[in-house]
Amino acid sequence: MYHTAFLFIAERDQKATHIGDTLQLQKEHLGVTLKSISEGLITTGKDGKIIYMNPSAEKLTGWKNRDVKNKLLQSVYNVKNEETGKLIDNIVTRIIQEGRVIETENNTILQKRNGEKLVISNNGSPIFDLQGNIIGAVMVFNDITEKKRIADELKDNERQLRDMIENMPEAVYTCDRLGYLKIFNKAAVNLWGREPVAGQDRWCGSWKLFHSDGTSLPHDNSPMAIALKEARPVLGKEILIQRPDGKIRHILPSPAPMFNASGELTGSVNMLLDITDKKEREILIQKTEEKYRNLIEQASDAILIFSLDGTIKEFNNSVCSITGYSMEEFFDRELTISDILVGDMSINPGKHQALLNGETITFYRQFKCRDNSEIDLEVKASLLEDGNILAFGRDVTERKRNEEKIKIAIERFEILSRATSDTIWDWDILNDSILYNHNITKMFGYTQPEIENGAKWWKNNIHPDDYNNVCDVLDDAFRSGTQTIQFEYRYHCTDHAYKNILDRAYIVYNADGLPVRMIGAMQDVTKEKEHERQVAIAITDAQEKERRELGMELHDNVNQLLGATLLYLGMAIKSGNVKQDETEILNSCSEYIHEAIRDLRNLSHRLTPYAKEEASLKEVIKMLVEPLQKTNQFKIDLQVEEIKNNTVDSDMQINLYRIVQEQLNNIVKHAGAEKVKIKLWLTQKLIKLSISDNGKGFDPDSLKDGIGLENIKRRAEMFSGKIKLRSSPGNGCELLVELPLKKQPVHQPEIQGMYNLSR
Repeated sequence: MYHTAFLFIAERDQKATHIGDTLQLQKEHLGVTLKSISEGLITTGKDGKIIYMNPSAEKLTGWKNRDVKNKLLQSVYNVKNEETGKLIDNIVTRIIQEGRVIETENNTILQKRNGEKLVISNNGSPIFDLQGNIIGAVMVFNDITEKKRIADELKDNERQLRDMIENMPEAVYTCDRLGYLKIFNKAAVNLWGREPVAGQDRWCGSWKLFHSDGTSLPHDNSPMAIALKEARPVLGKEILIQRPDGKIRHILPSPAPMFNASGELTGSVNMLLDITDKKEREILIQKTEEKYRNLIEQASDAILIFSLDGTIKEFNNSVCSITGYSMEEFFDRELTISDILVGDMSINPGKHQALLNGETITFYRQFKCRDNSEIDLEVKASLLEDGNILAFGRDVTERKRNEEKIKIAIERFEILSRATSDTIWDWDILNDSILYNHNITKMFGYTQPEIENGAKWWKNNIHPDDYNNVCDVLDDAFRSGTQTIQFEYRYHCTDHAYKNILDRAYIVYNADGLPVRMIGAMQDVTKEKEHERQVAIAITDAQEKERRELGMELHDNVNQLLGATLLYLGMAIKSGNVKQDETEILNSCSEYIHEAIRDLRNLSHRLTPYAKEEASLKEVIKMLVEPLQKTNQFKIDLQVEEIKNNTVDSDMQINLYRIVQEQLNNIVKHAGAEKVKIKLWLTQKLIKLSISDNGKGFDPDSLKDGIGLENIKRRAEMFSGKIKLRSSPGNGCELLVELPLKKQPVHQPEIQGMYNLSR
């Protein structure tokens, strides 16, 4: 029994020894582990006092384990919030109270014993006894200062990258490795015309994509998609994007994949260069080059580019047309300037230097054609930046021939102008200047300096009374496109006299039908006009003489015969030898003879209004209107001044009488008037006659073959006078006649302008 008990005690003792050894071994392992881990570890009691601190905790806090035993945790473990700087509540208190693991933020600052600050990550956990009661707490913390610094730098770098991308003028965006958009700047949004959704839109933020040839480009085959799928940059592939508003932009993308430190693909960045303006300029330049190439090829001038030694670099079709060589012959035979030039290439030294100085020079040379004929070329040459010469050659062979013809024509014209007494003139209408031949000075007495501005000088010397008529003739011709015209006017001479001019002209019009030039000849017809006037006076005098003789014959002879007949009829009636019915016949004959005598007397007065010593102009005009007043056809208001014969000679008075007579006949026949006013008065230089009526009027421009008015005009011109006619339909008519008492020199004011082409 004792033996059994001893064995039992010995067995238990052996087991206890084994358990103790095991525990001792575990304690040693735990001590080694706690001392070896890199994290700081602090254990506390339930009261928050430190029980143990491992070497890493000593290093991190700056306190030794032996110095901190039984000290409160917060006196050693001094932690604050990195952002706010505020102390963090005692973590042990929270662990004991809540009985769970407590983790604090990773932005916790630990202040070491020496004042140094570390960024740490930490957490705490309660310690339980075998019965599950909390008997303390354990704190584990680690220095993440460097890790935090690296993380902050990464954040800064990422922020800087975002800012850089956002502020870049070009469109930039990034995608993750699956192609979903992550970052994009405003320039990209503006380019796309829409704002994509990060993490949702894939490959590109564009609405639609196209290849450069305009065919559709799927997003999953875009350059960005290829860069991610094949993990390589895609450069130089031009694409088109279409915005939601329909606008097309030319884009040059440059996606490049991004890799992490392990070489794994993480995404891609893409920069989109908008080359639309460049592309449009290229297209415009291309079109412009094509246009100018076409212009050069279609130009009638020969265009050549050649070197100083005469080697032809480029030429247009006109070179072939002018010389007769084909393009193939130029290339195959390697023709040079010397091959097509008559003589050598040398030019005037001064012009050669001007060419080298960058100036454009002009010279004339002869060129040989394929058929051995020669042509004259006007050449304009300039030096290009590459040292070659650009030359424009114009065939002036025909022009030279024409110049010779013009030279001969000018010589003939000069001979002709010397042979004629007419003044030849050439009016440049657009510039309003007139050139005259030398006869202009002979015709009017002016010197050449006085005719410096030919057009202005000509206009200023036309007689004022003829100026409007000349303007009307020119205006009518210009409007109707008439090419040949002639007109008459009086022109002022240096001796203050006026010459009668007959002007014949030819008008040249441009393609728009506007007159640009007139060429004409001025002929002095003063003598002819004076001769016509003298002839008219002679004819009028003869007519008046014939009328006077006829009037006297009617008055003196026919009236006497009729009077004698009346006497015999009266004697026959009184004799009583005539039967009753015969007496009635004789009485009727007597009345007819009386009426004939009265008509003959009136006719006699009209044919012979008065004798120089018998009646005045006023009296004979009264005698003229008396028969009309008796008929009550219209009322006549007569206002005639008494005119003496020594003031106005009898010939002029007779003509004034005939003018009144002619106009009254016109009024009786055509006017249908109720009132007529005749006024005749004298001024210092003129005798004026006005005859007006309130009849139906007419358009003076519509009158044709008006013999009465033509007679009135002719009678006025016989005495160097003029007439004015004012009338319009429904407004009656007024005839104004002005005759000079004696010839007076006329000095006129300057007349500005004649014909305005813009009119």
